[in-house]
Amino acid sequence: MEQEKIDFYKGLAIYILPEGVTNYFDVVDFNEQPAKDHGKLYKTELHIYLDEKDLKSATTLKK
Repeated sequence: MEQEKIDFYKGLAIYILPEGVTNYFDVVDFNEQPAKDHGKLYKTELHIYLDEKDLKSATTLKK
């Protein structure tokens, strides 16, 4: 069940993030928290954590 939730959030992150972001970053974690401003329409906030890909080593290996 937990893996399904992670896969769902990864798909959501790819949809929300600007095009091409996942070429340079990996989605590594998610965190749901109650919304800090109670006057908002939504009740929770989704935090998406990214980790920069190491593209230099990939480029070096191709040479």
